Amino acid sequence: MSTKNRFIVEIDGITQMRATKVDGLDLIKHTPSKLMVGNRSRPIHGRGNDEVGEVTVNHAEALGQTANEVFQWHRNYTRGIDLTKRNARVIQLDDDEVTQLAEYQLTECVPTSYKHDGMDANSSDPGFITFGFQPDDVERF
Repeated sequence: MSTKNRFIVEIDGITQMRATKVDGLDLIKHTPSKLMVGNRSRPIHGRGNDEVGEVTVNHAEALGQTANEVFQWHRNYTRGIDLTKRNARVIQLDDDEVTQLAEYQLTECVPTSYKHDGMDANSSDPGFITFGFQPDDVERF
């Protein structure tokens, strides 16, 4: 059974799309604080700073205006035209492409990369894009 297009990606202001692969959803980086006490040879570790990983959406369908909307989000943000952070939602589907396995809510996202996955005038396949964004926080349901 095919496992392609098992992700639904929704970003504020951009048409919903499907994608083959999404990386970085479960990445949380934590740098614990260190406290050296007296003549202890090792520090006491405590809660420090954390950061969620960059999310990369691979092989997303670029149907209709979707590719242009994602491109404009990236271009307008990097040029300082629209610095609005956007929320996103990624839904992972089972092989039946109906049953939801997981849902990720990503908040305050800023764009990080955009790439069209190649164009072929001899193909009747839809266009695809790969793009990335950095959320401030993520919740998994």
